[in-house]
Amino acid sequence: MKTILFFLAAALVSVNAIAGDNSRKAIPAAQKTMRHVDTQGNLIATSRYISDVELPNRVVAQLLKKCPDQDIVSIREFESDGAKSYVVILQDAKGYSVVSADGTAFRTIQTLTK
Repeated sequence: MKTILFFLAAALVSVNAIAGDNSRKAIPAAQKTMRHVDTQGNLIATSRYISDVELPNRVVAQLLKKCPDQDIVSIREFESDGAKSYVVILQDAKGYSVVSADGTAFRTIQTLTK
């Protein structure tokens, strides 16, 4: 189920990255939280956009180790069954990378060239 959420998140953030949506708006955290439910209406996960300041240190360490020359474009935090994971869009001169990290696991979901 988490794999499906990651691919859904990747699709959502990839579209924003390709469209060049660089707008930054100050929205209260309560308005930024999205609920993901199954077909019966049961809560599967919640997600919200966060800033790099809110990213846990263990995830920051992963990003610095795996992608040292890339800048963070956006971060989406997913919470499911009490576990948190992060889908991060990174940018460098060549293009964008969509990665998933949770402090222990790290993987590249998608790479886009400019």
